[in-house]
Amino acid sequence: ISHLKSHHNELIVDLDSIMDSTCDVSGEFDKKKIGSYAIFPISVDGELLALLEMSSHKKGMLDGIVAKKFENIKTLFNTSIKRYLRQYDVNLEAIIKEKCTAIHPTVEWKFKQEAETYYRNKLNGLNSEMTDIDFPGVHPLYGQIDIKDSSLKRNAAIKNDLMDQLKDLQRIIENAFLLSNLPYYGQLLNMINTRMSELGLGLGVGDEVAVLDFIKREVEPNLEHIESLNMECARLIAKYQKKLKSNTNAYNKRRNQYESSVNAVTSTITEMMIERQLIAQEMFPHYYEKYKTDGVEHNIYIGDSLVKGRKYYDLYLKNIRLWQIMSMIEIENRLKQEHDSLKVKMNVCSLILVHSNAITIRFRMDEKKFDVEGAYNIRYEIIKKRIDKSLIQKTKERLTQPGKLAIVFAHPDERLEYIGYLKYMESLGYIKPGIEVHDLAPVQGINGLRALRVSINYDQDLAIDQSMKLIEAALN
Repeated sequence: ISHLKSHHNELIVDLDSIMDSTCDVSGEFDKKKIGSYAIFPISVDGELLALLEMSSHKKGMLDGIVAKKFENIKTLFNTSIKRYLRQYDVNLEAIIKEKCTAIHPTVEWKFKQEAETYYRNKLNGLNSEMTDIDFPGVHPLYGQIDIKDSSLKRNAAIKNDLMDQLKDLQRIIENAFLLSNLPYYGQLLNMINTRMSELGLGLGVGDEVAVLDFIKREVEPNLEHIESLNMECARLIAKYQKKLKSNTNAYNKRRNQYESSVNAVTSTITEMMIERQLIAQEMFPHYYEKYKTDGVEHNIYIGDSLVKGRKYYDLYLKNIRLWQIMSMIEIENRLKQEHDSLKVKMNVCSLILVHSNAITIRFRMDEKKFDVEGAYNIRYEIIKKRIDKSLIQKTKERLTQPGKLAIVFAHPDERLEYIGYLKYMESLGYIKPGIEVHDLAPVQGINGLRALRVSINYDQDLAIDQSMKLIEAALN
């Protein structure tokens, strides 16, 4: 065995001379009438990957001459194994992509294990499917940086764009009515005025589609006739069509400004979270996912079952919680610096949800996504979807406010732990002095939640590298 581990050939010219009659292996060799035996280790890049066994009924048949001949063709075996391993990895990756889509690097090892089992079964002709993959005993973290009043700003942009388009069409139809004295143009003008009055009251669900459909179906088919009435009508229509056909579509101006501003905010959040994730993953590997809503939300799961080859300590949970607070405040600072450059001014609200109990997350093969297991754990998911609308109890004040970080919790020990983090943040200048503690009004059946809230200090030059060193020093 030691020879094989050292990648040396093992030759047994005469088995009878070394075999113990009480050995099970000896009995097997006797049954097969094996007289000489050889094992040739096959290595790739210094790693032992395969063993080639040869045997002969004749004693002395497998000797040094045979070993020398094998060495001459060993390269062919090495090349074949390399090719097989490359194809094996390609097949596993294809299985993972087909069955699981993109997988976070932290948990890739687990999916590779499942893919290997599935692939072997398939090669052996067994009917099998990849089963759901569980990761028990993981600690969840949730955070969101949400654009305040984004729906109102979006509706205002749409409404103003539509009003601009209707005003230009109103002027065209007015001229047509005065020149032609056709009653239908009077009716059409009345329809445009009605649409403008309705928009003036606010944009409702489906109004954008309805107005654009009205313009396309009722108004624009008449422009060719109106264009022939006189030069002024032709000029107005040419101007209208130029706005429509411009690269940016002038009648989408405010909508485009809104979208570009939202994209700028979400891109900043996403890029900074990616940068900070590189640092956090070095501390201890964990699962991280983000998704865009009216801002950016993220989920983090950390625990022993997610990693392979590293021991998990509770220190890492404390570290990632502190990292989350610092990262969100740093992102808020960057967004504050970029605020004036936005076409549509955007304010954001930041929120963290604390959940101390470990949960089980499951990757569901049918849906190709992670989900939580168990009724209590599902309650956590429900809370995530509702807390951003939370009000402070006995008031009409929303918990989430621009310039503040809100941390929602349920248990007293969570309150104490996070107050400790926030006091540390205050000492570093990340937040202003003072920690608010609030009871939250029930939200759709969710009772008993409380929150800490602090004011973010936008006057500090926050450096992530220095901050991480301070975190490590404080927690070690």
